[in-house]
Amino acid sequence: MRTVKRFLQTATAQRYLFNSSWMMAEQLLRILSGVFVGIYIARYLGPENFGVLSYVLAIATFMIAISRLGMDAILVRELINAPEKEQLLMGTAFWMMVVAALGCYICYIIALPPCGSVEGDRCRSA
Repeated sequence: MRTVKRFLQTATAQRYLFNSSWMMAEQLLRILSGVFVGIYIARYLGPENFGVLSYVLAIATFMIAISRLGMDAILVRELINAPEKEQLLMGTAFWMMVVAALGCYICYIIALPPCGSVEGDRCRSA
């Protein structure tokens, strides 16, 4: 117990706790604001239009996840291992994500029927 108390009194531990508290406060604020904005949008749009919005956001989120190719962790690791190749790595990652995003966009256009408007659960051409 004394070891823990001594550790908590060090500058490193205090800096860690201070930074962690800011990160937790930011997450809490993000969650609370998301809940209130979601409630407001749901009430404003109504159940039917909010469902359409949720559907579109789900598809967009799925496509973004695919187009990122898990590049965040890989790119950080490679930049740490070979900092002299920063320009090459960043350029390659950028173009790989652009090609993946275009592929997702093309698949999206092919897979979904062209819609002029969405009315209820039916898709009608304009």
